[in-house]
Amino acid sequence: MVGRSDAGEEGLALTVFRALQLIQARNLKAEFSDFVAFDLETTDAIPTTCDVIEIGAVRVRRDVVDRYHTLVKPTVPIAPGATRQHGYREEDVRTRRRSGPCGRISRLYWRGRAGGTQRRPV
Repeated sequence: MVGRSDAGEEGLALTVFRALQLIQARNLKAEFSDFVAFDLETTDAIPTTCDVIEIGAVRVRRDVVDRYHTLVKPTVPIAPGATRQHGYREEDVRTRRRSGPCGRISRLYWRGRAGGTQRRPV
């Protein structure tokens, strides 16, 4: 039986979720050992009207080798339900730029590849 004491500081639900991800991914081919994963938070859950307010990315080469995170000023208000989900409020993004992170994110992928950019970690 698995109990709360088995979970560690991340909590039981997240620990079980990550364990299941590892089990599911154990037979993936090597092509998935070199990639960039993105995480976006938005102003609402309605895809046709929401706007991105947070961009996170990790560069993986078997292990995480680089990370990127930024907040973006949205063009629409943050819905109360979105704030309850991710915790960001209007005052958190008020002074941020509306755009610009895409170049830095693309460098996470191209860094170290033939012909790619060789810049310092973000």
